[in-house]
Amino acid sequence: MDKDVAVDSGIPQSTLTPKGAEAYRNKWGLKQNSFTQVPSLLLEYRDRLQIKDQEMFLLLVLLNHWWHRDRLPFPSIKRLCKLTGKVERTVQRNLKSLIENDTPVRAGWSKEPGYISVTPRFIPRGSKKPVNGHSQLSNEYCFDKLIYALRSLEWEITQKVDEVKEESQTRAPVSAGKATTS
Repeated sequence: MDKDVAVDSGIPQSTLTPKGAEAYRNKWGLKQNSFTQVPSLLLEYRDRLQIKDQEMFLLLVLLNHWWHRDRLPFPSIKRLCKLTGKVERTVQRNLKSLIENDTPVRAGWSKEPGYISVTPRFIPRGSKKPVNGHSQLSNEYCFDKLIYALRSLEWEITQKVDEVKEESQTRAPVSAGKATTS
C-alpha cells in the first residue's frame, strides 16, 4: 500500500497540508480528512452541461474515487450501486449517458461526445483467473473530456465577461449637468 494513503480511509493524506487539514476540520467539524474536490463550474453550470441529477450524483461518486491526476479511478459497478443507492441497470444507464452526452459537440467544446471515457481493465495473460472465471476487472474512468468541456466553458464565460467590460468602457459617458438652451 502507498505510504501516502491513510489505511483507514484510503484517502491520500499528502493532498492535505497540515494547515489545510486543520481548516477542513474547523469547517466541517470532522476528524477524517477525506473530501472530494469539484470545480464550481460543474455545479453552477450543470444545466448548461445538460447533466441530469442522477448522472451528476454518479459523477460525484466517481470523482470521489479519483485521488491522483495520473491514476484513474476504477470502482466496480457494485460499489457504484452501493454508493448511489441505485440498481445496476440505473447506474449503467447513467454511465452510458455520461459517456455519450452530445452537449460538448453541440456546444462546440469538443469533437467527441461525452464527459467521461471508460476503459475495461483485464487480468494480465498468464495470471490466475478469479473464482468467477472472468478475466475483466472493473473499468477505469477518465475525466479528460469533462476537464476539456469545463475549460472550454470557462473560456466562453470569460470571453462574455470581457465583452461586457469592453462594451461598458466604450460607451460614451453621460454628463451629469443639464443641457443648456439658448
